[in-house]
Amino acid sequence: MSVYDLSIRRADQFWLVFVDGISGLTQARTFAEVPVMAREYVALVTGQPPDAITIGEVHVQEISDDVARVKELRIQAKTARAEATDLSRQIAAKLYAKQIPIVEIGGILELSHQRIAQLLAKNA
Repeated sequence: MSVYDLSIRRADQFWLVFVDGISGLTQARTFAEVPVMAREYVALVTGQPPDAITIGEVHVQEISDDVARVKELRIQAKTARAEATDLSRQIAAKLYAKQIPIVEIGGILELSHQRIAQLLAKNA
């Protein structure tokens, strides 16, 4: 299976699609069509069957660095959410073990009492 990265840029009503390692270009009307058109173009140029072609990264010219940063920040946010959930679960368990009511634990952690109950149930 061959993997091809793409570079794209907008031109009027179309996306111009450049396939890394292959000269020439194709175009697509919508962003969703970009990998489909690229796969068909690569198949035409190389003679490979379309189902043997995988589209890797799609880089939007002029903003690809910004898009990469957004993806990086989303990963960091997902990691931070998971850490916050784990720590909240630990704190809730400690407070609940001291017989502090769920409603008050929710107030301390700024979470609903329903969420505290969920955290405690996952701890059990």
